[in-house]
Amino acid sequence: MSGKRPFDGLRVIDTTQVLAGPYAGYQFAVLGADVVKVESPKDPDFVRSVGTDPALNDIGMGTQFLTQNAGKRFLALDLKAEAGREVLRRLVATADVFLQNYRPGAFEQLGLGYADLAAINPRLVYCSSSCDRCARARLRSTTPPELPRRSPSPRPCCSEPAPAGGTTLTWR
Repeated sequence: MSGKRPFDGLRVIDTTQVLAGPYAGYQFAVLGADVVKVESPKDPDFVRSVGTDPALNDIGMGTQFLTQNAGKRFLALDLKAEAGREVLRRLVATADVFLQNYRPGAFEQLGLGYADLAAINPRLVYCSSSCDRCARARLRSTTPPELPRRSPSPRPCCSEPAPAGGTTLTWR
């Protein structure tokens, strides 16, 4: 056996937070992909402070974060700034897969939606995951009162309490 893993040679850009997205990125890493996790320097993944060990939580290395992000490389980028978005676009040019789990429309408003990134890299697999509540709000083209309209700053939609339901995955 050569030791080669199924996704050796693939590059994944992972901009996800919380649970479902980071777990997907973790699976790519376990199977051999080079996964680059992108986080905001001002607002990192909040699960950095979630876990069973308070000392690790205090230093931003909660056990939940460590478990879901094992095997990844990390990069801090401010996607609200054009310079941060430009670095992300350069990464996407060399990527095979792009993962994001922000509120529907947030990445499009930042110029990082599927059409924007596919123009840079037509072979890119773009995975967008959002909670059902956010997906339903987008389908209605309105924002329900419990989801106040926000600026296009990236925040994972699932970081807010949501009623029971699943997630919506869009593969493009």
